[in-house]
Amino acid sequence: MGDIRSVTVVSVQSGASAEQLFAQVGRVASSYGTFNWREDPDTCHAIGEGMRKAGLTPAEANELASSMNDDKSAHLIMAGYHS
Repeated sequence: MGDIRSVTVVSVQSGASAEQLFAQVGRVASSYGTFNWREDPDTCHAIGEGMRKAGLTPAEANELASSMNDDKSAHLIMAGYHS
């Protein structure tokens, strides 16, 4: 999951939009055979960890996670952020 964390950090720090971030995550996840990453707890946790490592505040991370319009995935991302 290090690649997911890394792509999240780079995307967030470069000012990528939520759409761009999640597209990048999808590409990396699919390269590992995870095609429905939004339902994969490990991937979502790694995104949250990357958001924290990138320096997002909890409010900023929550806003980005919530932009997915998927409460389960947003919850998993925020769990990763707070881990």
